[in-house]
Amino acid sequence: MLKLISTAQASFTTLKNKFIADDKGATAIEYGLIAVGIALAILATVQLVGTELDGAFKDVESGLKNR
Repeated sequence: MLKLISTAQASFTTLKNKFIADDKGATAIEYGLIAVGIALAILATVQLVGTELDGAFKDVESGLKNR
């Protein structure tokens, strides 16, 4: 019985160490966070620049109409 417990404990320790050493999931999460950050930066830029571009296009449009 003691040998069975010892074997199970060794197997569990090996499995635990493999799980701790595996960082593939952490890397995927990091890339996901980077993608979210880039998307937020793009959205903020579009929001800020969008109204200014709208005004610029309206100025061009009115300038062309007055020709």
